[in-house]
Amino acid sequence: QFRRRSLRLGRCRKNLPLFNLEFTTLKNSKQRKDPAVYKLLDRIRQDLGDDAFDIVDHWPDDHLAIGLALPSDHRVLAYLSTFTNVDDNDLYSYYLELPSTHEDQEYSDAGGSEDCSYDELLAALCSHWNIER
Repeated sequence: QFRRRSLRLGRCRKNLPLFNLEFTTLKNSKQRKDPAVYKLLDRIRQDLGDDAFDIVDHWPDDHLAIGLALPSDHRVLAYLSTFTNVDDNDLYSYYLELPSTHEDQEYSDAGGSEDCSYDELLAALCSHWNIER
């Protein structure tokens, strides 16, 4: 269910340059992402701090999205997409996941939104990760 949505949002913008930027991830690998993703990560880091989340990107081929997780439990996951952030309109999409209580599922849907503002996105992340601002 969640993965289907991520594929729908994972279309690549044409004619936008992609560049390499090194992030510390579980595998310490270099990932190619759209500049809007890096800009969003910088904003979140400024607002929540460097230790508020880990990059846990289960979607390395989606250049317009990134996965972020709670450092203490990577199963508390947020999928963030900049697909709707056209011309820096400050709109984003996100989907949240929690560990599933069902043995046949790894994650359960914890909500999400398309075309939300940065402030709405940040509030959702804080609520999802129990961070007070």
